[in-house]
Amino acid sequence: MARGIRIDSRVSGPFFNFHASAVDEASRQYVKEMTKEGEAKVEAEIRPGHGFLTGAYKSTITGEIKESKLGIIDDSDEWKMAIRGKWLEGVTSRNQSTQFKGYHMWRKATAHLKKISRQVGGKVYKRMAQRLT
Repeated sequence: MARGIRIDSRVSGPFFNFHASAVDEASRQYVKEMTKEGEAKVEAEIRPGHGFLTGAYKSTITGEIKESKLGIIDDSDEWKMAIRGKWLEGVTSRNQSTQFKGYHMWRKATAHLKKISRQVGGKVYKRMAQRLT
């Protein structure tokens, strides 16, 4: 794994305990939307001239729901891709000793997800609240 992004959802309080099934469904939807958005953002950062010719590394980027409220965006565990991913990200010692400092696609995707997390969560939980009223 070159870098990975973990997305989960936690809620607490009496409101959420009372409407547990609706909250669980909204939490699953939030994780699903954020995972899909994060995967798209990482892939968007890998474009022609940005470290790939064949598309092999880009094809290893996956977003999946591991548990009902846990999403993981990751690249292949295959060692060649893991090494290439770290180099493309810019986190290897080789990046420090050469002119290529990396594209930071995972860092950019993480920052993007942090930026939009409240907005996406607000939409998802607003839909949940509308269904409950």
